[in-house]
Amino acid sequence: MTVPMTWLALFSLTALVLLLPMLPALREWRRPRDATPLHIDAQDALDPDLLARRFADRLAQALRESADHLNDQPLVRLAEAAQTAGPAGHPWPLTADEQARGRSQRLWSAAGSVQLPAHIAFHAEVAADDDLRSAKGATYRALLAGRQLWLAEGSQVLRWAHGHDVVVAEGAAIHGRCTAQQRLTLLGQARFQLLHAPLLQFGAPLPPEPEVPAVLPQPDATLPIEWHAGAGRGVAHADLRMPPRHGWQGDLVGMGQVQLGEGCHARGSLKARRTLTAGAGTRIDGHVIAEGAIELGEGCLVQGVVASETAVRLGRGCRIGLPGRPATVTAPHIEVAEGVVVHGTVWAGEQGLALSGSPGVASANPVPPQPALSPTLPPDLKAAA
Repeated sequence: MTVPMTWLALFSLTALVLLLPMLPALREWRRPRDATPLHIDAQDALDPDLLARRFADRLAQALRESADHLNDQPLVRLAEAAQTAGPAGHPWPLTADEQARGRSQRLWSAAGSVQLPAHIAFHAEVAADDDLRSAKGATYRALLAGRQLWLAEGSQVLRWAHGHDVVVAEGAAIHGRCTAQQRLTLLGQARFQLLHAPLLQFGAPLPPEPEVPAVLPQPDATLPIEWHAGAGRGVAHADLRMPPRHGWQGDLVGMGQVQLGEGCHARGSLKARRTLTAGAGTRIDGHVIAEGAIELGEGCLVQGVVASETAVRLGRGCRIGLPGRPATVTAPHIEVAEGVVVHGTVWAGEQGLALSGSPGVASANPVPPQPALSPTLPPDLKAAA
């Protein structure tokens, strides 16, 4: 073998070794077939419905061109007369192989509204021009509804789900992202990773909290807080216990634990190096950020971001963000009690759990701290407060 041939062979072997780890990703990009959850990072959380928008655009173009494939996958377009999956209507047009295996690899698009058949897993995307209702206990790669999307009891979505209005029933699991253009409602206990909508409703809504004073005093001078008037910020160099019904203006940074009594009002942001706990009815007009766990009691209101490097627990009836001013709740572990309303995004880096009928704090069994599992927060969130 000549010297040039030797170098060519060495280069080819090196390139093959480098490309082997990338082959699964290249196959997924060319022809996405696997039905496994996708990892969600900070960039995904900033644009939660990106996958749904991109798929909707590609599907619309394929339908305009009367294509029978999309991304090399067979595309089936259902007319309105062939959509009923119930025994009294037309059977779902599955092949014999799909019925035997209990799953479909084809991509489905339905005109009008559709009820998906029972006992069939869909490993490719399913879309409906109007309403889309999943089957109880079924598994789906991705779902898209032009109007309402209903995730039935015990169903699970592996990648993403999107609709104008989305309802998640008891026992559903969303392993990827679930987004809505208008409202996303979780009716009972459910597991999630990323939720996003102008209005996120966990269970039945609760009555609004009473109005708070427009002007707030500085906190009691006997508290261990060093106030910097020019910066509009106070620093507690040790653990801080704020008495109930205290109010103040300005940001507050706790170098240790921060515990607020019931009915406190902070016209500013809070940041804690360790855990941060807020009593029932507390209102915070800025961000709440902590390295330790954040625990908000019943009926708390936070207008800004709630971010923890460990865990967030939202008590019954908490409200995060405001209409037209979306906010984000993010932590590796998140627990949400009944009656909570969030305007914006709830992103659990590892696991999110919606709990139905849980009074007070979302869970009596705190999630163990796991700082190493923290999601990467955007720089503006790290620097807040």
